[in-house]
Amino acid sequence: MNRNGSGIAYGVGAYVIWGLLPIYWRWLDRASAFEILAHRAIWSLLFCILFLAYQKQLRTTFALLKNPRTFSLLALTSLLLSANWGIYIWSVSVDRVVEAALGYYITPLVAVTFGVFVLKEKLRKLQIVSVSLATIGVVILTVAYGHVPLIALGLAVSWGSYSLIKKRLNAGALET
Repeated sequence: MNRNGSGIAYGVGAYVIWGLLPIYWRWLDRASAFEILAHRAIWSLLFCILFLAYQKQLRTTFALLKNPRTFSLLALTSLLLSANWGIYIWSVSVDRVVEAALGYYITPLVAVTFGVFVLKEKLRKLQIVSVSLATIGVVILTVAYGHVPLIALGLAVSWGSYSLIKKRLNAGALET
């Protein structure tokens, strides 16, 4: 399989796994959302440490943590990512999956908003049309939902903020 084909396969696989996660979280109904989040964080940390060691990048990663600015930004991104995971896991545990899904429709719009207004990125005409259509779709879904989707907004803002800060860090994805 060529590089493009494997990228598509990985992308499809990731979305299938992400789509099945609510079923998995429901199977863990004896554990609290906080306990599931704690396991997810601990096991992710251990896996990343092992992978960084295998890739011989542990020193590079620890060097990043010595810089106070980088350390502070990484701590903030950790909190934002934990909030995002926690909101998502909790929303599934209280049967608010539709609202969580709406959050992942809103998330790209938050990212575009941050890109345009914070990072001063320029949208081309076709991009403006596509963002406008997506916004109209999200507004229709939100109005049909019937109330302010706080879970959706929490997911979108936490992920958008996390992504914005990560973009400003001068480090690879795995190290951060």
